[in-house]
Amino acid sequence: MAAAGTATPLTALDSTFLGLESAESPMHLGALLRFGPGGPPADVLPVLLAERAARSPRLRQVVSVPLNPFKAPQWVPDPNFHAPRHVRVHEVGGGAGAVERLAASLMAGPLHRGLPPWELHVLFRPGGPEEGFHLLTKLHHAAVDGLRAVEIVTRLFDRLQHSAASAVASPGAPSAPSTPVSGPPPVPPVGPPFVPTLPAPLRRLTDQALRSSSVLTGVATAALGSVMRPSGHPLHSPTGSVDRVLTLRSFPLAELQRVRRAHGGTLHDVVLALLAGALRRWYLGLGHDPERHSTRVLVPVSRRTRAGEVLHGNQLSGYLVTLPLSEPDPLVRLFRVRESMAACKDHGPSRGAGAVATLPELLPAGVQRFTGPLLRPTAPLLFDALATDVPIPGLPFTLGGAPLAAVHPLPPLAQGHLLALATSRYRDRVHVTVHGTVVSYRDPRLLGPALSAELAELLRT
Repeated sequence: MAAAGTATPLTALDSTFLGLESAESPMHLGALLRFGPGGPPADVLPVLLAERAARSPRLRQVVSVPLNPFKAPQWVPDPNFHAPRHVRVHEVGGGAGAVERLAASLMAGPLHRGLPPWELHVLFRPGGPEEGFHLLTKLHHAAVDGLRAVEIVTRLFDRLQHSAASAVASPGAPSAPSTPVSGPPPVPPVGPPFVPTLPAPLRRLTDQALRSSSVLTGVATAALGSVMRPSGHPLHSPTGSVDRVLTLRSFPLAELQRVRRAHGGTLHDVVLALLAGALRRWYLGLGHDPERHSTRVLVPVSRRTRAGEVLHGNQLSGYLVTLPLSEPDPLVRLFRVRESMAACKDHGPSRGAGAVATLPELLPAGVQRFTGPLLRPTAPLLFDALATDVPIPGLPFTLGGAPLAAVHPLPPLAQGHLLALATSRYRDRVHVTVHGTVVSYRDPRLLGPALSAELAELLRT
């Protein structure tokens, strides 16, 4: 990212995220963080957060949309920036689920387009400091992806105290002899045979064309398959549904690792298998046959290759995975999820329908703000739900002296989707969030108990 005093064009994908947003489907990333026990008074923490947020160059910038329709929007410094305007305090009432209801309501509201696109909400319980507090973060997807959001939020925390360990000098190795060692002369290495290659610019253009054609073919195939499916998919919702809900679940990391060690794969494979089993239970409870409703989830993948690239806009792709909901055996479901994810990784994050996020790069700069609104209703044609995994550093973070106890990522909910799932791992717990919309008799909050039941069943295997 450029310095705070200069203008920086939005990338093609960032501009697309800006255009995809609507009042009913805002495109911001969120997180609900629980701190405690302890913490500063309710009037001290907002001042502390505002002071620390003001130090971030990204949080001081606002999107400027030029009059020229063929010019990309730009990040520019907000001349009227006032950090306390973005920090708000709420008192949470008693009763079970009060924090989840308030957080879901706050996530449903879009960020102000004329201000730097972020908000911090401090949620206090009336019980006092021993109750701790929650922090809800909202950052627009045009400004950050998951990795960048984690970096910005962790900079709001108290600074970690590191003890500088003194370096211990190891015994020196004996120096090499100053005179050459006698022996036969070395044999010169034989290089590889000459193979003619295309010039670098032409090779990059050819590779991009091949990748894009693969993505376009995959997207067209997925969309055609969606058109051929039976209508009334349980995970699709009508436009205008704004009754947002949250379900938060936390599982011991040791239990999920037990399953992973016994059956292979990754921790995220286990989470996807839990989601598949929970959705199967939910479908059956709703009276839907899982075999009739093929269910695809989009698993976002970072395309960053080194830490320094975290400063250069969204770098995302994805895998499109069909969950094995028709399979009644939980162990077979896990094996099939593991095989599907392994196949996606073999193909790489730049090919197939899951790499749809790379397509905006094919369009001229600035066009994405017009194509974005046209693409809003198309998400259910490509996938049925988002299933993202957000990496959290396992450090002992604190805020105002209160220890960080849990991190629940809050993924955006695409237009036409009933739910999105996000997972994070912090210290010895795995936190799962279901962010959804209640439509008629379909309540995604029922997936919370179903996820717990699925884990118990996998542990019994």
